[in-house]
Amino acid sequence: MRYLVLLLIFALPASLAAADYTAVYTIKNGSSSLRVLRLRSDKVYEYLTYTKKKATRDTGVYELNGRKLELKTTMKRHGPNPMLRKTFFVSTKGLYEKRSDVWFGRRPKMASAAGDASLTQHWLVNPLTRETFTGSGSSAVPQVKKPAPKATAAYVQPANAGDLAKKFYISVASRFAKGYDEVLTESYCGPDCYYHVINDSLVKPVIDTAEAALFSNFETVVHESVHMHNKGGYLIFPGIYIDVPRTAAYKTSLFTPVVPADARDNIFRYKTYVDSNSVVSANVSGIYGLLDEYSAYFNGVHSCLLGAKESLQKGDTARAQKFMSMASSTYNAHYEFRLFIAWYVHYASLKEKEAYNAMMNNTNLRVVFTLLDNEFRNTIAELDKLSKTKGLNSWNSFDVSYYSGAPSDNYLFNQLKKEEQWLSKLKIANVTTANYNQFIKAKK
Repeated sequence: MRYLVLLLIFALPASLAAADYTAVYTIKNGSSSLRVLRLRSDKVYEYLTYTKKKATRDTGVYELNGRKLELKTTMKRHGPNPMLRKTFFVSTKGLYEKRSDVWFGRRPKMASAAGDASLTQHWLVNPLTRETFTGSGSSAVPQVKKPAPKATAAYVQPANAGDLAKKFYISVASRFAKGYDEVLTESYCGPDCYYHVINDSLVKPVIDTAEAALFSNFETVVHESVHMHNKGGYLIFPGIYIDVPRTAAYKTSLFTPVVPADARDNIFRYKTYVDSNSVVSANVSGIYGLLDEYSAYFNGVHSCLLGAKESLQKGDTARAQKFMSMASSTYNAHYEFRLFIAWYVHYASLKEKEAYNAMMNNTNLRVVFTLLDNEFRNTIAELDKLSKTKGLNSWNSFDVSYYSGAPSDNYLFNQLKKEEQWLSKLKIANVTTANYNQFIKAKK
């Protein structure tokens, strides 16, 4: 599961559930000028400038690797000081232009404004005056007062919205990601089987049955349905499912003695899945929960690769782009869960001998990890190649530099390199999707 709850098992971090922004930074010049940089959870940034008479807006995409924040504008026309290829370094106090400024505790270029609700409203609401501007694209000005519009009826979810959604997702899979239609038919988990968490309360989502709204959640539905499918074993991809016996395991968060102290704040999915207060299966069920998430993330991304390729075959570049965008937002889980699993094996070898020996003697478990790991890597490589196709937006990038050995200041990659040996111990050499049956053991 990701930032959803399956039945009553999993909750979104409260800081992300109430708003779509993960961080907000500002520069304020008295009461007459304000600049705001907002980072959204979907890797999109908004750079806003305000005076009492005008607002401008620049948007783009960002990557946060450790403390390094890189921004790239996607707008053709820019307001003042757009974030074109800007790089900052992040601390709890704000953003710095130089890494050394962080080390020496100097004043940030843009101060953190976490918790200021006035800075996470719609960009047309001017935080300086509380006045609502009018405009579109990249600039806005005070609006002429008009009579309040008549209230429109709130959206009412159709009584059969759940059935409509299920039919839609199975249909999309059958047309664009063959094989996943069978997974969804057998183990469907759509918007009507999980909850959102808003202000620490479980809220059943309203299902918007518009095609665009449903389609935007395709990868999520595949991910959640794979969780439902993984009962007693793990889906590698449609057509390959391997039963895995459960043996001794320990709670994942106990591996903290081998984890750097700053990992909790520098690895995006750490708090959700392996932190001490996490109640999801990846933490509670140890290696078996970690593999369940690895399987779900891989299949979600893999289904989008199939969807993008099939869309391009049909000449539907716009749909291919949407599949690529969904994959781009979650593929990094490959690297994160590799690191979690490596830490798990590392700590088990030191302090959880029973779990370590059981894990290393569980051939089916090791075959599952080997296949998922290899196929996830191959899928990312295919996505990276496909992203360069003419007509696809270049900002849906897929970082394959870890496997090329290129120097990197990526925090996640650097930690993973230190632990790679433990993944090598867990994997079984020469196992492929063509010969895996020669290695697995029949369920007793």
